[in-house]
Amino acid sequence: MANVPCLLASWRKATAARPATTVAPGTSRGRATRVVVAAAAAAAAAAAEWTCHVSSVVTDSSFNGIQSQAASGCQGTSFYSRSAFLSAVSAAARTSQDDGKREIAAFFANAAHETGRKFLIGEPPLTAADAVGRSFNCILMTNLELIPILLLIPTTGLCYISETDQSSDYCDSSSTQWPCVAGKKYYGRGPLQISWNYNYGPAGQSIGFDGLGNPDIVAQDAVISFKTALWFWMNNVHQVVPQGFGATIRAINGALECNGNNQAEMNDRVSLYQQYCQKLGVNPGSNLTC
Repeated sequence: MANVPCLLASWRKATAARPATTVAPGTSRGRATRVVVAAAAAAAAAAAEWTCHVSSVVTDSSFNGIQSQAASGCQGTSFYSRSAFLSAVSAAARTSQDDGKREIAAFFANAAHETGRKFLIGEPPLTAADAVGRSFNCILMTNLELIPILLLIPTTGLCYISETDQSSDYCDSSSTQWPCVAGKKYYGRGPLQISWNYNYGPAGQSIGFDGLGNPDIVAQDAVISFKTALWFWMNNVHQVVPQGFGATIRAINGALECNGNNQAEMNDRVSLYQQYCQKLGVNPGSNLTC
């Protein structure tokens, strides 16, 4: 059966060049208005067509396949949704189909790793039996740079909405352009676990929410959560995607995982990326590690 929304998007793209007349033709204002209207129509049509392309790649079954890795008790199972992702994705950059598939696979591989498919870590006296049981319950420890790795047991993806260790406020006082609000904490939230005031501030300004005064909304509104992750992706990761998946790891968590610092974590991201590329029917490319 034809995809009706996508057919409509194609029709809008084909007709977008026919501007509406909002003032009398023949005047300079009329010509300028028609140009503005045409540009807006073309942009809306392109966004709709891109969303349709992404929706044809990230199908219900593929998204559910990623989300099904999360245990039933995970917060993310009732928070992250395909519809929220597609609502957020319309503002993302357009690219070719194969490159687009690789970038989608890269985004979800990093998101799955960040939100739960971490490597379980802990401090003694955590036994192997405890670790296995806790990994099935989607326990995620944080502060990888502070807590030594004890066991390497992969857990699940799209599980956590917020960082489990919320003791740190992630406030960088030197970022005077984005001053922290008293009582607010900027720990990891959302698919890519956006952190720090210098990320919440501009993300909120770009998307349209008070990132500094109300960072919690990233963990409360699934569309804003995905938009925030995509904002981070487009500003910090998208430009390095052509360099290979390893470059996306370096852009997100290079200081902790690249150059041999934490090869197990890096390999987990790579493994997820390869799995998702296989499911999307696209070659993962080269330079997968960092």
